[in-house]
Amino acid sequence: IQAIAGNILGALNEICSGIDKSGENDGLVENAISGVSMMVLFRDAAFKGLLGENERIGVLNVLMQSLPLRNVDSVSKICMDGLYQLIESGEVDISAHASTLMKIFAETFQLVVDGDEVATPETCAQFKQVLAKMQQQVDSSVMETAFSGLDGDEQVCIQMA
Repeated sequence: IQAIAGNILGALNEICSGIDKSGENDGLVENAISGVSMMVLFRDAAFKGLLGENERIGVLNVLMQSLPLRNVDSVSKICMDGLYQLIESGEVDISAHASTLMKIFAETFQLVVDGDEVATPETCAQFKQVLAKMQQQVDSSVMETAFSGLDGDEQVCIQMA
């Protein structure tokens, strides 16, 4: 079964690495990213030990660059909850990923305010707790740089959180 899973992961990783900026295949790419993440990254992932550390980091980076997912709300909610699990378990370092996390949180809050159900209210509340934790634990210059990298609307969303 591990050989079959390895083949599936290989195919999904190929789709994930071929991210098409035209937006033409967003649904396919998002489904591949979520599928790989659910198989190898998130809590209780069936094949968590199948990938080496460098491969797992690669999958994590692709996931974080893609969040929030916008095409299938139910899949997005699973991935947003999975991101929170990874943060809480320490697999995502809030200092090292401060800019990326702040961007993900801001975009998520903005989409939710606009009526898109990309994250549950519980996950949004958890993200707000992570932001508070970041403000306490991450160097202020890192936080300032992360915040200044957001556009005006995103900054407002972070300030309102």
